[in-house]
Amino acid sequence: GSPSITHTANVNIFFTQNAADVTQVTRYLNLTGEILEQIIFDVEANRVPAAFTLNSLRVDGEEAPAYELTGRQMTISLPQPLPPGCSIEIEMIFRLVLPVIGEGAAGIGGYFGHSQRQLNFGNALPFLATRQKGDWVIHPVSAIGEQIVADPANWDVRLVIEGAPDNLIVAAPGTIEQHDAGEIHILFENSRDFAFSLNTGASLASQVTANGVTVEMVTFEDAIVPGENGPIRGPAHALEAAARAVEMYSDLFGQYPYDRLVVVQGDFPDGMEYTGLVFVGGDWFRTYPGTPASYLFLITVHEVAHQWWYASVGNDQAFNPFLDEALATYSEVIFLEEFYPDLRDWWWDFRVGTFVPPDYNGLPVNSSVYQFDSIRPYINAVYLNGANMFEALRQALGTDAFFNWLRRYAEASARRIATPDQFWALLTPAQQEIAAETRARLTGQ
Repeated sequence: GSPSITHTANVNIFFTQNAADVTQVTRYLNLTGEILEQIIFDVEANRVPAAFTLNSLRVDGEEAPAYELTGRQMTISLPQPLPPGCSIEIEMIFRLVLPVIGEGAAGIGGYFGHSQRQLNFGNALPFLATRQKGDWVIHPVSAIGEQIVADPANWDVRLVIEGAPDNLIVAAPGTIEQHDAGEIHILFENSRDFAFSLNTGASLASQVTANGVTVEMVTFEDAIVPGENGPIRGPAHALEAAARAVEMYSDLFGQYPYDRLVVVQGDFPDGMEYTGLVFVGGDWFRTYPGTPASYLFLITVHEVAHQWWYASVGNDQAFNPFLDEALATYSEVIFLEEFYPDLRDWWWDFRVGTFVPPDYNGLPVNSSVYQFDSIRPYINAVYLNGANMFEALRQALGTDAFFNWLRRYAEASARRIATPDQFWALLTPAQQEIAAETRARLTGQ
């Protein structure tokens, strides 16, 4: 059904100042069945000192209700309780100041920040926390992994960009209308988050998949590197990989639900997923050797897989990160099996075996982000040993049954926030026994 949350925002961006003034109105329909006395927003930008300044807060036109903003959590006390089936409008007027990429607070990557050529607004606009079992779910900040739990919402965002150079490329999901050089209207429905990126001196290429999705690739000049036999064109190869991944994952897990997917070269390491838009770190382009046996291919298809495992099928990223990260990692080798089968063994050695040897004794696959004090053990346990777990389950259940299970999970949990119990419950009782034995043997779960 249609989301119960609609965000309408006017974002005036001062390009040369790396800042924006925002007026955002959130309309929320209470479908919880409960009387609500508080509303809680996730304000990711407030994790960075001086990045978020709230100037005005109104609830249904009434000024200055009591609120508390601590870290990412904004708790708003409502002037009147909100009964079930009723809606409320919350208006925030605030200023955003993007930090320099690499100098943000712990846990904030370059997806919210700026370089000399890129302004990234990943989760820059506040969004509602989800509500489960009578509580608002919003987690403490950790520098490890992500901790967001969000319901889908509709986004209606107008960007007015002052001081924008002529060669600006606005990378954003959804339907984009450009009224003139400095005004852009973005409509994006049923999205778990909202992110966009402003890029100067970049190039835009696109490819339409067999199932009708336009995949766009936004990269900079340094994404194409010299090689012995001429330029190594990472952007073209990554675009083809992303388009193939959209087609393949649509066949396996269900149709990609939007018309477009945008891939952006990020001026920060690794990658980051959002609904309809993903970042792939610039280092993977600059070190691309010209072969699919590379992190450029793996990270690109990994982030594309998150359009199913995170954007469509939500999960608690803090306490159940394996539900999106292990599945996205395992989707990498599924991709190679289809298009580059000779690389399957290479992938297991390079991607997994290097960090998770046969005598691996790290934390279990189903650990939370709070059980780790550094990123490498987290990736080893959740991403890589998670891939080991899914390979073992596939061998134990059989390939057809395994992929049938993943597709049913993708369909049953689309636009929802899934739990591990719901995931495992889709297996038959006999399959659950097999799965439990396999998990216990491999992971200690």
